[in-house]
Amino acid sequence: MSDRSTVPDYLALLRHEAGVARAAAWVDEYEAAHPDVFSVYYSAWGDRSARGEAAALVETQADVVRRRETATSLAVHAVARRLRELGLIDDEIPLVMLVGGRSANGWVANFDGAPTLFIALEYLDDSPGDTALVAHEASHVVHARLNPTFDTETLTGRLVAEGVAVVMSRLLVPDASESQTFWFDGTHADWVEGCRRARHRIGEVVRDARSGDSAARESLFSMRPADGVPPRAGYWVAEQIVLEHAATAASVRDVMLWTEDEAEGFVDRGLTSIL
Repeated sequence: MSDRSTVPDYLALLRHEAGVARAAAWVDEYEAAHPDVFSVYYSAWGDRSARGEAAALVETQADVVRRRETATSLAVHAVARRLRELGLIDDEIPLVMLVGGRSANGWVANFDGAPTLFIALEYLDDSPGDTALVAHEASHVVHARLNPTFDTETLTGRLVAEGVAVVMSRLLVPDASESQTFWFDGTHADWVEGCRRARHRIGEVVRDARSGDSAARESLFSMRPADGVPPRAGYWVAEQIVLEHAATAASVRDVMLWTEDEAEGFVDRGLTSIL
């Protein structure tokens, strides 16, 4: 699969007058030109209520979107080349680039029968954090290829999958800061230290999540954390668990191949040691 981009049809919205006409064209022309892409987007990551606001930003974002389309394609192909050198893949990373309503920056979903990297160009910030995002999500693609039946919806599976992606992104983008590695931006310099300070409270939430509290589980990976816990603290926990077992591409690959039973045991021991 070659790169897929919605950018040409996004830029075609400039033909329409800003306001009601362009908002209507967003749905009737732009999204209609890529129904398969937007079906994935709105299945979990997109927000249809943001369409009007997104359409109003086309003129403001047109030049930067053009630039980011090129930069993102180059970054994904560079990451794929490095993954090939490390022996983790033998081809390219399927890529879909779109412009949406600023509700998600990057994710992996099955598309045309394969795990595929999606990047929402409007949510990038033109920093090394963009490459860290590409590396993180590309690692999810590799994990899904190597271990397609591994359940990443459980807490254990999510911790392993996100830990793998963070550790692998460190290997692929070693110059990224902590903020860029975990948040894909430069505005969260104190976040890792905040997680360390809150580790006992994080441990309480993790224990609630492991006992079956789905709200506690989701809070660990969201912008709506439990009281006393930094947002998205689950990513910090995940990295700590995987770092105990993986410092090289080969060892990260071994973690990607864990069975669910193996993952449960490793996560048990990892949580005991860090929380």
